Amino acid sequence: MYRYTGVLLAGLVLVGAWEYQTSHGRVGSSSDLQHKTAITPALSKYIEDTLLKESIPGLALGVFHAGGETEFGAWGKRTEDGDAMSTDTLFIIASCSKAFVSASIGILMDDYAHGRNVTPLPDNVTTFDWDTKVKDLLPEEWELMDKWADSSASLRDILSHRTGLPRHDWSYGPYDTAEDVVKRMKHLRPAYEFREQFSYNNLFYMLGAHLVSKYTGSYTQFVQDRIFDPLNMTSSTYSPDKAASSGKLTHAWANFGRRIPTWFTEKNAAISNGPGGAISSVEDLEKWVRMLMNGGIDPYTNTTIIPRSAFDAVTSAQVVATGLTWPGVDSVVCYGLGWLRHSYLGHDACLLPIIITPIMLICRVQIISHSGDIPGIATNIAFLPSEGLGIVVLTNIDETSFPTVDLPQRIIRDTFGHATPSAKNSEIPLSPASTPATPFPSDDQY
Repeated sequence: MYRYTGVLLAGLVLVGAWEYQTSHGRVGSSSDLQHKTAITPALSKYIEDTLLKESIPGLALGVFHAGGETEFGAWGKRTEDGDAMSTDTLFIIASCSKAFVSASIGILMDDYAHGRNVTPLPDNVTTFDWDTKVKDLLPEEWELMDKWADSSASLRDILSHRTGLPRHDWSYGPYDTAEDVVKRMKHLRPAYEFREQFSYNNLFYMLGAHLVSKYTGSYTQFVQDRIFDPLNMTSSTYSPDKAASSGKLTHAWANFGRRIPTWFTEKNAAISNGPGGAISSVEDLEKWVRMLMNGGIDPYTNTTIIPRSAFDAVTSAQVVATGLTWPGVDSVVCYGLGWLRHSYLGHDACLLPIIITPIMLICRVQIISHSGDIPGIATNIAFLPSEGLGIVVLTNIDETSFPTVDLPQRIIRDTFGHATPSAKNSEIPLSPASTPATPFPSDDQY
């Protein structure tokens, strides 16, 4: 964990008030849900006031409605020289990158199932699915200190953070390889019994990217070929140099106001590609989120990007991340495979109500989301599948709950006409990765 000292930047000027764009083309599945406009003058004023109050240099926002409407907004500045933030500004999206790992593994499984990948699997691997043991896929590399976890851990276990291994973020250096990380796991002490409880861990998303590379040649090229290119995400990349040379990469600031270097460089980015290294913009991420809102199918081309079985697996709850709730407002939070699943502000637009008694139904807004935080960047991606709403928030400052909690919750309330809960909003995390009260607080590592 890294900390920075310095003098708070004074006199922050917000550059560019806000921009609002709407596309009325038919995009995404049809929906009878009545969505209100999200980016209103009132929301813009709320964002401007918060950026000034919390010294957040810049923010880019996208709100996507299943009926086809897209709203984009950008506030503040992208660079220290005062260049305005824009919706094509590039950000390292930190832990929002994890969903690309789980999606890639799901695509790879489907490739093997249908004979599209002929790279030989180990002889003892007869079925390649989420319950395949890691030791069988990486027999010469995988070993854990806990022998039960070593012999039993599956891909589902490692990607849902239930191996018992804690973060161990100091166990690797910036110039290690993912293979180095995997081979070193046998020296790392577990904190819990295997499958005892949720314990957030970046190492296994390094392993996930390494696994894709082992059986395809290159994880980043696989994502490029199977996700970025088919979705026409033309600015998205894993190369910091490419992002910087485009002139669109944001500068980064610590949460006390000092500008800091971009966290990943071309020399040290490779090890973090899986857990936190994807680089994208709100405009490109609209295409990613709309595909997710459409169950893995690109709504623009009707092409399957993530096979349905893989989409269902990665977005389904696999383990309880936190049982703390605010009754009537939030729910138990579960982790899938690179995604959180939870609910916020129950109401009767839910498609699958839970029957409590013959005359009582509880319905909630189901949210699938993930946030990210590295030095100088805080991000959040969320979509509400039954409600037909997607949200992307990207900011160029770290350790702030505004993009990960306060702003997305405000958008959900405004879009569906909810009143503000009586308690402080920031106490209920939309994407719990960013709040210290949750099992995986932000600590400058994805």
